[in-house]
Amino acid sequence: MPFRVHFTVEDLARTRIAAQPNPLCELVLAVRKLKFAEHPVRLAAWRRDMARRLRPEARMVLDLVPRSGIMLGFLAPPGNGTADELMDRVRAVPRSRIRSDLADVAVHRSLPAWIRHLTDDSDRLRQLCDSLQHVHDRLLRPHWGRDHGRHRGGHCGQSPASSNDIVRDTAVGS
Repeated sequence: MPFRVHFTVEDLARTRIAAQPNPLCELVLAVRKLKFAEHPVRLAAWRRDMARRLRPEARMVLDLVPRSGIMLGFLAPPGNGTADELMDRVRAVPRSRIRSDLADVAVHRSLPAWIRHLTDDSDRLRQLCDSLQHVHDRLLRPHWGRDHGRHRGGHCGQSPASSNDIVRDTAVGS
């Protein structure tokens, strides 16, 4: 179901553009590109290369990323930080948050059987976090410096601060 969101001029004036992409959100997007065969010609070689690089424990993360729709929020915490800082946040997430996210996602789609034990089994949670780290290290880390620098520079050579100024100035008509 499509949604239409209406912003006021004041909403747009308060809009800020992130100085950098969230590495774990980017990881979810990369996993989707890996798993689902959109753009077969353009991404085929990359998919084959990644399939060779990923170890079997990557399956835990691959099983949790759907083609579209709701994702387990605790696996991609909001906010700024390096991939390692965000991974630390995932490792420290309260069990109650995991339980809540699992319940929310289970309403919309089925989850693998092993995930039922995630809140009660610290080894299982450690395995999932290790899987997340492994997939990140193979899919994103080798490219992060180059691609992150491209994002940081903006599309027209602006700094993130000037990008935010453009959004604010456009919204208030300056």
